[in-house]
Amino acid sequence: QIQARTLSGTNWSALISVSFQSATMAAPLSISEIQYHPVGGDAYEFIELYNSGSLPADVSGFQFTGIQFRFPSPTLPIPAGGRIVLANDSNPVLFRQRYPGVPVSGWFGGSLDNGGERLELKDKAGRIVTSVEYGDSHRWPQSPDGQGPSLENRDARLDPDDPAAWSASAPGGTPGLPPLPAIT
Repeated sequence: QIQARTLSGTNWSALISVSFQSATMAAPLSISEIQYHPVGGDAYEFIELYNSGSLPADVSGFQFTGIQFRFPSPTLPIPAGGRIVLANDSNPVLFRQRYPGVPVSGWFGGSLDNGGERLELKDKAGRIVTSVEYGDSHRWPQSPDGQGPSLENRDARLDPDDPAAWSASAPGGTPGLPPLPAIT
């Protein structure tokens, strides 16, 4: 609540009262890796979220569009600088065999579109926290399309809809880990 008036010479204006409400600052989350067309099928699909902030990010009640997943309430916050992995629920046993030791924070329903799609993470109020519209053609890296690597966002500060922000990962992807240095 702010109250103000102005002084012109010796005359004061009428008192004006204005209410402001500050918005909650969005969590510094990004979709950092997408394994959308893995060798072996949907059982090996995953999405990785990265918290680039300096504080833990509470994702309780957040939900995705593009896949079927809602974080339960309460959910442990994603630590500052931390990564979490969500994997396809079609065959968790196969996923765990390929990626032993990778902690899975949740299993999503549906599957990632092999031709590309828009993924959005929305907060409890339905506001978009982070999103990407990935693809398998034009300027997007081609090897993640059924050849083994995943798509990795190399810099969370870049526009996630820009294919130049993404590159192919090491074979099989790096779920839960930062991207490996680019091979030149």
